[in-house]
Formats: sequence, C-alpha cells, structure tokens
Amino acid sequence: MIVRLCGYCGQKTEDCECRWTTDVLEPLTFQESECLHFINVYIEEHGFSPSVRDISRAMKHSGLNWTRVLLETLVRFRYIKFEAGKSRTIRVIGEEACIK
Repeated sequence: MIVRLCGYCGQKTEDCECRWTTDVLEPLTFQESECLHFINVYIEEHGFSPSVRDISRAMKHSGLNWTRVLLETLVRFRYIKFEAGKSRTIRVIGEEACIK
C-alpha cells in the first residue's frame, strides 16, 4: 500500500492544501522498521520523541553514527521528520508505515 503525503506539511494529500505530493513506503530493512517502531512506542509512552542516544541504546548500537544513518534513511524515505536546530523533535509522518 502506498500512502500519499504532502512533502511540505506531512499530512495526507486529501487533508492538506499544499498539494506537494510524494509517495511513501519505500521498503525498510529490519533495523529501519525496528527503529521506526521504537520511535512510535517511545512517543506514545512519553509524549515526546526520543533522543538520538535513546534510539542508539534501544537499537544496541555502541556509537551514535549508525543511529544517525538509520534516522537519515527514515527521513529520506519520508517516514520521519526533524525540526532543525532543536532536540527531541522527531515526528513520524508515515505512521501507517509502522509494520509492528
């Protein structure tokens, strides 16, 4: 299933007025889907997004670089979004995409 989201505001295209459409749901690797699932669960439980360090610990990575690569991939595939210059601002824009 492909969900059409606005590439500007992240809403479903039928709900937004921007009309900058993009296809979502690139195939994710196991680690990418695990990372997306962790972010969704963390936001549900805490009410705010996890830090890169929180994600790194949950994914059992020894350093932050691999976690950043995972997050950049999720941004590139338009599953998540960051607010520039602020911490803990990961926003899931492709929630239907979370496999678990």
